[in-house]
Amino acid sequence: MLRIHFRQAEYFTSLCIIVHNVLKFCTVCGHHAGTFDGSVKTDILGNEIYFNSFGGKFKRDIKDLTTLNDDAFIVNCSVPICEGPLSEIYCSGPLIHATWFFGFSESCPGTRLKYDPKIVMKNFYALQRPLQKDQFKVFCDENFDNVPYLRPSLSPDWKESPMMFTKISDAKMKKLAYALHKIWPQLSREFMPDVHDHNDRYPVLPVPNRFIIPGGQFQVYFYWDTYWILKGLYFSEMYDTAREVLDNFAFLMKDKGFIPNSGNIQ
Repeated sequence: MLRIHFRQAEYFTSLCIIVHNVLKFCTVCGHHAGTFDGSVKTDILGNEIYFNSFGGKFKRDIKDLTTLNDDAFIVNCSVPICEGPLSEIYCSGPLIHATWFFGFSESCPGTRLKYDPKIVMKNFYALQRPLQKDQFKVFCDENFDNVPYLRPSLSPDWKESPMMFTKISDAKMKKLAYALHKIWPQLSREFMPDVHDHNDRYPVLPVPNRFIIPGGQFQVYFYWDTYWILKGLYFSEMYDTAREVLDNFAFLMKDKGFIPNSGNIQ
């Protein structure tokens, strides 16, 4: 856990090595990882900003952030969070900095690029400087879509009453087991065909088979969560689904050489 007490006009070292002020540090590095404690009353522009320690998420109250002078802003991260053409769009750099600066992080960059990553970045660098909020919003709308990249996928090996459940003697525990068991169909997913066909347009790592998502805000496969998911699948006698999940990880090992934290490259 990273704990930082913020003071204006200081330089900090965290996930990303080079940061020039608190505002840029949090808007670009903060959403990847890290936990922030403390607060700052104003940034160098005189805007009020408040930080909460929720895994890098932060709340801000910005009065008038409509213009951005992105003068040679480069974030040098010690460990790459993602690689390839999409990294400049979704991981670090002036585009993602502008997204957080203007408050568009929920919708821009979107879930799908309308053009090749190089064209998107060319369009971004063609924008007039200093960047204006309305101008950047038009760029986002013209270069990104927000479309689903997953769809529900029925697990054929799910059955209403697994034999394993008959071994549960405690009535309350059995009731809980059945309640949890009924959730499996709601959590089964697979990637949309377009993600496989145009993977260079999506900020995700697709896998060939269906999988189980943790649920809530976690809407893609996750490495550590899958350990507990597999234990539940075995107890629910969903062996085929468990095999598909493991085959997905084998695919990632063969393709990437490791199993990433999640299927989202961010």
